[in-house]
Amino acid sequence: MELTTPRLNGLKSEGKQPHVVIVGGGFGGLRAAQALKSARVDVTLIDRRMFELALRSELWHAVEHICFLATALLFWWPVIQPWPSRARWPRWTMIPYLLLADLQNTALSAFLIFCDRVVYPTYATAPRIFGMSALEDQAAAGAIMWVPGSCAFLIPLALISIRLMSPSRSATGVLRASAAPTVMSR
Repeated sequence: MELTTPRLNGLKSEGKQPHVVIVGGGFGGLRAAQALKSARVDVTLIDRRMFELALRSELWHAVEHICFLATALLFWWPVIQPWPSRARWPRWTMIPYLLLADLQNTALSAFLIFCDRVVYPTYATAPRIFGMSALEDQAAAGAIMWVPGSCAFLIPLALISIRLMSPSRSATGVLRASAAPTVMSR
């Protein structure tokens, strides 16, 4: 697979270099960072070392939790639709939205369960609880993410599906009115 330099037409403004943030330092993230660097783009690479930093720094730990809360609010807002907000998309779009979120949750959970190494180095040195090894603890965390995590997506998905498939109140009223016998008088 050949790595090409991306086109950056129109990205430079006022003599500044464009800046790109890449989340994940796997092979794809590193290759993208290399390609962008060769195209003279400022690159910030966020990797699991940021998680390790959050374990050592109270400030970064707080920032991490604020990010978790903010992204959770942004994710669930269109599903819950709190008053007085209005839906931006048709309700049926929440079905693939939640299915894709569950797919991502399932992939990450399966990775944690079936990985043959401890993903985060801090887990290898952390005190053991319940006599489990670090790898068993990681697999248990993946299982907890998988089952209750999937329920968090699939239960709202089922409720939305049931509501969408049930006859609406206005449609039922129309059906009842049209099914009533009509009496004609002269």
